[in-house]
Amino acid sequence: MKSRYQAGHYGHKHALIAQLLFDLNGRVDTQHFSELAEKLVGRSTNSALAGLSHWKSDNSYSHPAPVTINGIHLPREGTIARKIYLAADKVWAEIGDDYKAILKLMINQAADNGFNVGNVKTEMSRWRRFRGI
Repeated sequence: MKSRYQAGHYGHKHALIAQLLFDLNGRVDTQHFSELAEKLVGRSTNSALAGLSHWKSDNSYSHPAPVTINGIHLPREGTIARKIYLAADKVWAEIGDDYKAILKLMINQAADNGFNVGNVKTEMSRWRRFRGI
């Protein structure tokens, strides 16, 4: 691992944490990194994020390429859009290819799943194109 810091420096410690997360998960989630760095190093979030930024530039890090089907990107994990896609996939497995029935059920269940109806309508349109229904 390349580092612009001397061993023992806070920036070096942050770079080691970033490298560890990358080795374990294949990516570095900023929120998880910040929480872990604050617990282990005890420095402010801004200091940790500066160390993460330097690690990314030193290691030519970039996000993994998104999954694209039918010209639509699969939303990133942990986002509301991704949760809507997963819920729609479950309904699709139960109901089949009847998009109107899937959409109606998703809208009716929006509040129960913690989704905004407007988001559900928007993401369902994209989900439909993504799945080719």
